[in-house]
Amino acid sequence: MGDLFMEQIGDRLKLLISARTDDRLRYVQLETVTGISADRWKNFWFGRKRADAEMIEAASKAWPETAFWLACGATDVQFGHIAGNSENTFPEAPLKQSMPATAEYLRASVRARDCAQSLVNRINDERGGTAPALSLGNVPRVALSSWTDGELFPDAVEDLKARLQELQDRRRARKQEVGLRPELESIVSTIEYDYDEAKLIRQVGEYRKKIAQELI
Repeated sequence: MGDLFMEQIGDRLKLLISARTDDRLRYVQLETVTGISADRWKNFWFGRKRADAEMIEAASKAWPETAFWLACGATDVQFGHIAGNSENTFPEAPLKQSMPATAEYLRASVRARDCAQSLVNRINDERGGTAPALSLGNVPRVALSSWTDGELFPDAVEDLKARLQELQDRRRARKQEVGLRPELESIVSTIEYDYDEAKLIRQVGEYRKKIAQELI
């Protein structure tokens, strides 16, 4: 009997890279998309180093529609959370048509979060420890113009407002492709914001059980 192969996150990352980059320009393309040096990607590709958290996060942000699959190997193609390539959706059937609005919504979500984090960092640096440090939890989703903490950087607040408006627009467009379920949004939130493998596995298990019950 041959050795049992257990797919790891590094294996899925290689499948994703293979599907999204050109063989001849792979490492340059990865550096451009992720900001991680071509040499680091080359070392990973040839097995000289394992995929680290920075690489996994960068790939998830570059192709967020695959982040769910990249993290745990599962897909939910009905809602646009796909595998790195069409051969790795088991037990689901491959996606029959592309879902560009969902992919753009997820990218807009990443951009909005990064914009908010940058603003929080600037505010904390400007204060220099003279006030309690802010976190993303302190950033309002609405009425940003009334946010007193943001008064230090009005241009950055306007940029964040634009990002959040883009996110709303992308969310509306996405609803034409999928019907959003709160369980799925909770799973994606765990992947994007507070990655906890045990929590993620539990959430995926509960979600699959609910779907199975609905099919009975």
